[in-house]
Amino acid sequence: MEQRIEEMMRQINSGAKVKKQIKNQTENQEYRKIQEQLEKLTAHIKNRLGQEYKLLNRLEELENQLHGFETEWIYQQGICDCMTLLKWMGAFSDNRI
Repeated sequence: MEQRIEEMMRQINSGAKVKKQIKNQTENQEYRKIQEQLEKLTAHIKNRLGQEYKLLNRLEELENQLHGFETEWIYQQGICDCMTLLKWMGAFSDNRI
C-alpha cells in the first residue's frame, strides 16, 4: 500500500512538475533573459570554435545528463520527505478527521 501511494504521488507530481516548468520557462522574465544570454553566448562560441565546437557541445551534453540525474534524485527525495511528513501527521491513519 505504501509503495502504491508513493508511486501515485510520483505520477501526479511528474505531470505537475512539467506543467510548472513550462509555465516558468515562458513567464519568468529573469529566466528568459538568462536563456537569451546563453543562446547569444553559445552562438558566439560556436562561430569562434568552428568544428572544435563539437567537443564543447559533447561536454555540455554530458554535464546536462548528470544534472538531470541529480535533479531527479532531489525531486524524489522531496516526495519521500513529503510522504514521511504526511505519515508523521497521521494523514494515512483510519482515525483522521
